Amino acid sequence: MREVENQVVSEDSIKKYLNDVLLCIKLSNYRIDNNNRQKNRAFQRTYSITNEDYIDLINMLSPTNFSTSTRNYKHGFQNEILYIFKLETQLFNSVTFEYDHVTLYIKTNLIEKPILFCIFISIHIADPQKEFNYYNY
Repeated sequence: MREVENQVVSEDSIKKYLNDVLLCIKLSNYRIDNNNRQKNRAFQRTYSITNEDYIDLINMLSPTNFSTSTRNYKHGFQNEILYIFKLETQLFNSVTFEYDHVTLYIKTNLIEKPILFCIFISIHIADPQKEFNYYNY
């Protein structure tokens, strides 16, 4: 997936985006797609992540966690822009029974019409082999 070329965002626009994401959660207008990708399933198993845990992680996001945006290349959804966030936190590893310092990759899709709805496409450990930086406002 390529980044959307030359898309400039402001800190205020990301703040508004995140406020809309949190509104979707408050209104129960969201879906967490945690079972459709192997990385998401592995993350959920390793850290015994519940729906409430996902919400807690999303609530931790701020504009400083924004990384980039990319076009949705899924057929029929090419007009949508996906937002990617990087979150560093500590999570309890249910395999090793220790806390791990982790860098998370969180990809969201905020749909505004016909109603405000958010899809959390990916929430998993970031791939250390891929460059993944914070956005420089």
